[in-house]
This record gives sequence, structure tokens and C-alpha cells, in this order.
Amino acid sequence: MKRRILGLLTLLILSLGITAHAYGQNLVYLTMDYNGGKLGDSSSMTLPYSYGDDMTQLFEPSRSGYRFGGWYTDAACTKPWMDKIITGHTTIYAKWLTRYDISPSLDNFTQVNTYRKGTFTDVVRGSWYEENVATAYELGLMKGSNSNTFNVTGNVTVAEAITMAARLHSIYFTGTEQFVQSGNTWYQTYVTYALDNDIINRTYDSYNRAVTRGEFAEIFCNALPGRALVQSNNVEDGVIPDIEPGSRYWDVVYCLYRAGILTGSDQQGTFHPYSTISRTEAAAIVTRMAEPNLRKSFALIQQHSMTEFLGVRVADVANELGWDFDYADGWWYGAAKPFGYADGRSPYLFFFTDLEYRGYALGEDLVTRVEYYPDAGDSCLVAPGLRSNLTYNEIKRMNLKGEFAYIEGDMGNTAAFWYDYDAHTTIVFYWYGDLSPYTTQAGSVALMYH
Repeated sequence: MKRRILGLLTLLILSLGITAHAYGQNLVYLTMDYNGGKLGDSSSMTLPYSYGDDMTQLFEPSRSGYRFGGWYTDAACTKPWMDKIITGHTTIYAKWLTRYDISPSLDNFTQVNTYRKGTFTDVVRGSWYEENVATAYELGLMKGSNSNTFNVTGNVTVAEAITMAARLHSIYFTGTEQFVQSGNTWYQTYVTYALDNDIINRTYDSYNRAVTRGEFAEIFCNALPGRALVQSNNVEDGVIPDIEPGSRYWDVVYCLYRAGILTGSDQQGTFHPYSTISRTEAAAIVTRMAEPNLRKSFALIQQHSMTEFLGVRVADVANELGWDFDYADGWWYGAAKPFGYADGRSPYLFFFTDLEYRGYALGEDLVTRVEYYPDAGDSCLVAPGLRSNLTYNEIKRMNLKGEFAYIEGDMGNTAAFWYDYDAHTTIVFYWYGDLSPYTTQAGSVALMYH
């Protein structure tokens, strides 16, 4: 009796609330046929709404021995109700599933919502993330931060990461992600599900803080079984520069790289495990988890340390990088072919040896200095806090302890500032050409290793 009274009160409050909201406006009616199930004691219900109302948060009915499988527009439940904006009198039908209806599969990820241009007002048309956001929304894996914004600049929280992972797991194994809210917080039902299904194996200090990229990878890698994360990229152990062997995230990060879910932030695959992850980045990742055709194929470039060439035989460097020596101004030097470095670009390296010209091969001589020339136009990072295209005024404000020189020559004028970054590295900033505005124009940079 108590359950029946509570059910009637729920329906009465719901009906009164919707009627008050719609009073005096253009009314349309939504009929929900529970198709053998019930909400409270009702087997169906017709309620008034305003034209254009969003119907994504409907109460879900229940049926003994079955799982709710979503709303459909036909009684046979073959046409999912994807257009959740009500624009006319509509009847929808509840679909019911038994545990025998669904086999675990990536094929269970199907469209359940319709994304239109402008569904989220902060999603920029033609942006790199627009299709990812649309797909994540249509598959029921992500929702907006409210009814009309996605929060494209926001970071993913721990609770949001667990929620997405729970939806992935549930859809993969059951074909639906219908969760019933419980507990004192909106995310408790997802946390409980994740703990029960080994998606997570611990509690977190805060579920409302930003999740780290490492934590995100750990949670997501456990959302799908290994057979759904088939290796497609040959990523050798140890090649990801900021994932140490045996570290906490080693297994999960390499798993997601090899499956084409993660690609890293540069050509070397740098992962940044302790940085945050944006909601737009998460949309790209969650859609790759669900849709194998969106996964990425790539090859990482082995990162080189500049100092690793110092004191190395010229012949060994030549064999690895491929380059030739030339002679000028008392130095033999060799220009390496471009190869990837930690900033994701392909700079030239110059290797110097102080051998005097004697007309014989240099194969046995050792490299004594390496100079690295980033591309100034790309503003790449050459050292913590230092870009490659700083102006002289910017450098002055840093109070770096170094030397400045202004040189006039037949080939043009040059201004340069250099300082010792550490015992083996000198950073040189230089400006050339018309030097009248060199204090405010972007310069170039070279790193000298000795």
C-alpha cells in the first residue's frame, strides 16, 4: 500500500509540475506506452508539454524480470526515438530486454540521440572537435553540461570520467546505458556500477576535481574487455617518453596507444599523465572506444637526446641519422637530416668536430658540440618557460644572466643574446635583417650542446 501511495504521489507531482510549466503555452501531448511495464501503478501516461521541450530526462518505467531498453516510436520497438525534442503529439513505447537479448559487442553502440547544428551553442561549427562531440552525444556516451551547452573549455572531472566509462561498459555488455539515480550525489550510481564491474578498484579523494590523463586512461582501459581493444599500432615498450617502465599507468597507456585510442600530444607520443584532459579531448577518445573505424593508425618517432651524440664517433652518428661532413672556418661540421624531437617538430642538428683538414675520413673522430635550431615561426618550447620566438624585450623582463651583442656585417646585421642554461647547454637568441624593431620582433633560437 505504501509503495502504491508513493507511486501515485510521484505521478501527481510530475503531472502538476508539467501542467503548470505548459499552462498558457502551445501545448503538445506525449503518450508513454509502458508496453507491459509500469511507472508507479500506471501502464501508460499522457502528459502535456510545451512545443520544443527537451525530452531527454524522462522517468523510466520498470518491469519485473526485464531491463528497460529505451523508447521507440513504433509498438514493435524497431525504430528508436532519437528526436527528443517534442514538436507535435507523440506516442512512444518502452522496449524491454532480457539478459538473452544482447551479446557483448561493439555493435551494441548505436545512435540513440539526434545531434543538430546548434544542439550545443558553444560547439563551434567546423571545429576539430565538432564531429566527436556529435558522435559522443548521439551514442549516449556524453551529455551537455546543461540543456544547450557542452562546456567545450571545461576539464573532465573524476565523476564524469567514471560516468562515461560506466556507459561504455553497460552498452557494450547490455546494449543500453539506462542508469537509475541513487545516493546523495548524481554520480553515485555510476561509481557503484564501476566498482561492481571492476572499472575502478578504489575510491578517489574527490570526484569533483579534474581527472588526470593517467587516471582517465586507467578508468577507460577497464571499461571494455581486451577483445574490444585489438592492437592495431606497433608501439614498442619504452618508446612513449614520459611513461616510465613499471609505472602505474604503463600497461593502460600502452594498451590504448596500441589500440589506436590514444595517440599522444606530439610525434614522439608524449602523454602528459599528470595533466588534465578537456571535455572535447574526452569526446574524441570515448568515440574511438565505441567506434573502431574512428581509431587512429600511427607510428611514433623515437626521441633523441641532444647530449647523447657528444663524444660519439662520427661514423656511429652518421649510421644512425644519415649525414655528411663539410669544412668551413676551421671546423668540420655535419648537418643531420631532420628528425623528430620532443617539441614535435623536425629541426636540423649540426654536429661539430675540431679536427683540422688533413684529407682523410672523419669516421673515428668524436662529436664535440651539437647545435639545435628549432623553427622560430612555430613558437616551440626549447626549455621550461622559454619559447623559440621571444622578443628581446621579453627576454629582458626574465632577468636572465647572459650577454648581448650587436654585430654589423657584409651579410647583414645581427643582434644576439646568449646565456648558459646549464653546464652543458648554451641557449642563443638572435635577430637579423632590419634590426630597428628587434626589441619587439620575434627572434630565432639555437641550442648549443657542448
